[in-house]
Amino acid sequence: MDLIPFHNLQLVWKSPWWGLLILIPAISLLIRKRQTIPDKYRQFIDEHLLPYMLVHTGHARRISLIALLGWITAITALARPVIETDHGIASATTVSVVAVFDISNSMLTNDVPPNRLERAKLELRRFIQASPESHIAVIAYATNAYLVSPFTQHHDSLMEFVHALQPDLTTHQGSHMIRALELARQTAGEKGNIILFTDGGAASPDLDIIHAARRIKTDQIHLVTVGLGTKTGGFVTNSQGQVVLNQGKPVVSRIAESRLQRLNDSAGGNLLILPRVQPDWQTELKAMHRDEPPRLSPASDMELFPYLIGMSLLCFFWLGSKRYALLPVMCIGICCSLPAPTQAGLLSDYYDLRGQQALKNKQYTLALEYFSHSTSFFGLMGKGVAHYRQQQWEQARQAFQEALKHARNDKETIESTFNLANTNAQAGEYEQAIREYRQILELDPHYKPATINLNRVLQLTQTLKLNRKPQFSESGEFDPDAGKRQQRDRPSMTIILPASSETDPIRSYAETLDDHRQLLQSRFQQIDRRYASQETQPW
Repeated sequence: MDLIPFHNLQLVWKSPWWGLLILIPAISLLIRKRQTIPDKYRQFIDEHLLPYMLVHTGHARRISLIALLGWITAITALARPVIETDHGIASATTVSVVAVFDISNSMLTNDVPPNRLERAKLELRRFIQASPESHIAVIAYATNAYLVSPFTQHHDSLMEFVHALQPDLTTHQGSHMIRALELARQTAGEKGNIILFTDGGAASPDLDIIHAARRIKTDQIHLVTVGLGTKTGGFVTNSQGQVVLNQGKPVVSRIAESRLQRLNDSAGGNLLILPRVQPDWQTELKAMHRDEPPRLSPASDMELFPYLIGMSLLCFFWLGSKRYALLPVMCIGICCSLPAPTQAGLLSDYYDLRGQQALKNKQYTLALEYFSHSTSFFGLMGKGVAHYRQQQWEQARQAFQEALKHARNDKETIESTFNLANTNAQAGEYEQAIREYRQILELDPHYKPATINLNRVLQLTQTLKLNRKPQFSESGEFDPDAGKRQQRDRPSMTIILPASSETDPIRSYAETLDDHRQLLQSRFQQIDRRYASQETQPW
């Protein structure tokens, strides 16, 4: 374990106003100090006899000190002191960067070999090599903007999703740059960094783009715009390699350098045009370092609240039951001072990505740990798959049943029901599996994997019924061991799972989880359904 120097530690108060309550015992002590001799005795005893008549013991004083200590520690706990590790200003290799990818069809133009989009992915890889400790988040955009990954240092896993980015992941084509810039600004935060990979194509008016750039400048975000393309340009193709036509003519895409220059000037950033200029990421890192604020390591933070509140409770318990009246006040304060919950959606996405990577590496225990933190449909399906691959049928069944409850459309209903049916078939619950396969075919009569599996289960159940009948030998005499031999010699049933396409071999949703494109496409299309797009265009 790395030791942290004491000069890098600092005490931070997250709810400092609670500290004002310490004034209450201070004022009380001040009043008591002025009244050293109780007034109620003065009317019965002469002033000069009081010191001799009153008996002073240390017990009352000890009780007062314990009560005071309990009160002070309780109020200090409510102020939520935190010891944070200040690592100072981040070095040039530990900046946080939001990488934004234009994934419209025009990015498949090959005037920048191999094409604009693939070159952008290569440049992000070069940036990571120059800054291996950086925290990187990725956003993709076409008509809508999509968060591919929150900030992470797991660059290998991140790049697998970056390599999967293609225009056909989205339902609608287009280049809504404003939505991407706004999402990137929110993700980067004040004094963050953004790298924008685009050819400059935009369906939005330039004036709106300039306003978005000015908001980036207001937040003191350092913007690096990497323009990809040439003035000559090239034909726009779709993901199938077909040339995109507009009114019967091939669409030619050229670098929109003037628009990118206006964007860059408004944001106060740096513009690099590929292939004319080869980005020097070491130089760009120095600029990012200058703008990067000091970042604290949340893993090194230590909340003092539980220790202080424990000391306070011990003090009040020591005093006896008469002091319990203070506990409700403390409980109310504790509830008021608890931090707000984090954004569950973003965390679920993060755990889904990490769990998916663990599944791919066949680290099923680790995958279950990640998916246990997820509340999304994908996370529940991943949890079921991890159990399924370990032949833990009961746990897999429960996970798929929970995923079925979270299904938002027929596609997700079919996927979860199909995996549930497969699990029941593997567990020997054939009648239940048959009912579930038939439910799928009611939703989609053309769902071939369900048809194939249903026929296999029906065939298997028919074989089992025949094996239960009395068996006879070839001579016609009863043979009690014939059924056992048939059961032993019967080939084991293989449950097939969903097909990714008509030409691919049939495989399971567990296998499609390994396909990064499947995950991204599902997420992107969900966002496309949520936001109506008016600026769509085929390139």
